[in-house]
Amino acid sequence: KIDATLVYDPVASSLTQVERLVTEPMCLILRKSPENAGLSTVSFSQLADHSLIFPCEPHPLRSRVDAEASRQGFELDVAFEIDGVASIEALVGNGLGAAVVPYNVLRAGLHASQHADELLICPLVDPIMSSTICLVTASRRPPTLLATKMVDMLRQVALETLVLPDDAREAWLNEAKRA
Repeated sequence: KIDATLVYDPVASSLTQVERLVTEPMCLILRKSPENAGLSTVSFSQLADHSLIFPCEPHPLRSRVDAEASRQGFELDVAFEIDGVASIEALVGNGLGAAVVPYNVLRAGLHASQHADELLICPLVDPIMSSTICLVTASRRPPTLLATKMVDMLRQVALETLVLPDDAREAWLNEAKRA
């Protein structure tokens, strides 16, 4: 039995309670170059200009991006299909393509990446694509005291950790207001 978990965009169920914690932008990560210097956000339609690296299908993130590309009338150029954020970062860092990832997934492993200084992180806009990290708990059984305290700690750590830096948040919110 699982008492609590953090999940991206969970499906509603009568078996669970869902508490939205953080909404974060979906970002395009690409290798820095003179052509993209000064880029802070990327219009979704600009994904058509990039060879992309995605998780293998089926994957919820990929499905959302594929659906939006189809809605906008273009096909994505998927150069590589690979699972694992570190592997995706390495391919992008080596200049083999760009990738779409939720901001905090990337940020969590970026400090350990040998390519961290070479990567540009740009929130997707027009339309804004975001993902919501939720705290999911069981709804049909009363939590133990230990589970309640653990959920409180998980919530606190998540809210303190899963944030956007001020400059990224400001750019993303400004684009959101324009869209």
